[in-house]
Amino acid sequence: MLFPDLSAPEAQYSSSKKFKWPRAPSIAFISDRFLALIFDFLLASPLVSLVIAGFVKRAKTLFLLDSQSPEGLVLGFLIFILGAFFVLLFQSIFLYYLHATPGQYFFQLRVVSYPQSRKNMTFSQCLVRSFCFSASCLLMAIPFLEVLGHPLRRAFHERASDTMVVTLKKFHDDGPHEIEQKFISSSMRTGFFVFFLFSSLSLFKTFGSLELGAAQEVVAVNQCKAIGSKSLQGSQRLDAALALYVLNEISGDCLNREADYLLWKEKTNFKDMAYLAKYMTAKSTHLDKKEIQNYYKLICEKKSSSACLIADYFVESKDAKTLKGADNKLLVTQVLLMNEMYEDKNYVGSLEIIEKLKQEKYLQSFLEKQYIRAIWSLREDKFKDSGRAPASANSKKWLDEFKSEYKIK
Repeated sequence: MLFPDLSAPEAQYSSSKKFKWPRAPSIAFISDRFLALIFDFLLASPLVSLVIAGFVKRAKTLFLLDSQSPEGLVLGFLIFILGAFFVLLFQSIFLYYLHATPGQYFFQLRVVSYPQSRKNMTFSQCLVRSFCFSASCLLMAIPFLEVLGHPLRRAFHERASDTMVVTLKKFHDDGPHEIEQKFISSSMRTGFFVFFLFSSLSLFKTFGSLELGAAQEVVAVNQCKAIGSKSLQGSQRLDAALALYVLNEISGDCLNREADYLLWKEKTNFKDMAYLAKYMTAKSTHLDKKEIQNYYKLICEKKSSSACLIADYFVESKDAKTLKGADNKLLVTQVLLMNEMYEDKNYVGSLEIIEKLKQEKYLQSFLEKQYIRAIWSLREDKFKDSGRAPASANSKKWLDEFKSEYKIK
């Protein structure tokens, strides 16, 4: 049974498998090559989808369970490799045995060895051509534009593999005009420049984001677990850590982790407080004086900042006067003032600050023993009848509240 050739009824070719290529290859039309590419895509895409369908389903399941699943990312990469390998093998086998992909074969196009005249292409030629074809797709198909400007309509993947696409039809392409060649060449240079410019910028930005994100993730994993409140973020969390460190409720290592996490952030106006945390832990561990001074310089780049005033408080042997200019909204400032009032036997003032700080739920358990200590000292002070106004002003009120809360008669 004979089937008419609808793609090129005027074509003249032998039915023999050993087809004899003409001495002067006829340049294939761009339109035929484009249609052949679409034909190949429509034929190969269902086959590739069938091969990788099971893997894609598994990857979707992994990403649904965890959007950042490492197994899903690895599986996605393997799916890409498998799809590329299948396309590479698909093209290479057809090129080696038929001298054309199914689409090219239908539109009477053939791939020949050029400029070296060979009866059959080597399999390595077919592999190189297919590989470079796939690589051109990854470069936004810009290399394919060469067929518009090259004298023999040869793209990058054809010149890399010493091949050429020819037509078996009576009429063939005469190649591009000189003006067309110059226009396409300049357009390709511009296109490649813009592509590599944006690719480089995207690469550096992505690399920086990944590096910062990885560092933040590592530090975040090692954040202080003693601060159990998930509602605290950024500067608020570090402020709470500083307050708890002053209360001797967390270790210096714990505070250092919080400071490191904040310092890794790209945009923050609270870095002076992070350096204050480093400074406080450095002083308590008696590190090198030079390192402590360097932290102090970083804290006090702005002398009027709360961080600098708190650092001065420790430098000047804990003189409470230096805390007057510090931000009273900061928890660490309030805790330091609370301790100062207690040391100065102003127990009522200390209790007032404790009562205010207790509004922060995550501090309630930590402040409980400070509260009991202040009440006990207030009771002792009352029995001594020292006559100090600050100590006795509202002492009865506080003692009565304490008895009521703890059901003491």
